[in-house]
Amino acid sequence: MSLDALQYLSSLCGRTNQTLTEDEALDWQRKVFSRYPNDQVVAALSTHADRSAFRPQISDVLRLLGSQTSRSALLALNDLVNLVRKVGPYKSPQIQDAALAMSIQELGGWPTLCNCLPDPSGNEMAYDRFSKRFAQIYEMCVNQVQVLGVRLENPPMGLIEAAQNGNRSDQQAAKLQGPSS
Repeated sequence: MSLDALQYLSSLCGRTNQTLTEDEALDWQRKVFSRYPNDQVVAALSTHADRSAFRPQISDVLRLLGSQTSRSALLALNDLVNLVRKVGPYKSPQIQDAALAMSIQELGGWPTLCNCLPDPSGNEMAYDRFSKRFAQIYEMCVNQVQVLGVRLENPPMGLIEAAQNGNRSDQQAAKLQGPSS
């Protein structure tokens, strides 16, 4: 007999003498139950119950579900480093992971990221700081893509494509290309 996630959530709320309102149940349905399989939601709720005496919040469960259903930020960072080495700032990268594409935009766009990404083998402290920052941004983007259904209108562009499409400001172009002579 399989346990229903909504019933399990209601029983967890009952542990703290709280009830789930209709609005809260609708939020849970829209943000969690409709997007993840029942077994994964029950497992995440159970993990939360083991770790905390408090009632589960949607963000707590999504954090646990995100670690179960999406690839890790470390794998995404490795892909990012390989893309930077392979493609460089002038060409546009082909990225299938929507959260990675959003992360690139959050970090300033493709050309900026290519110029500021620390070398993993050269400056280990700077790379460690960058990897921690990237992990936070990537986790946020994974939640935006998986939970809210946010999509990028324009994928990350290299300098050549951006110049052809007129999608970057003169100020950014001057900053990336250096002083003109």
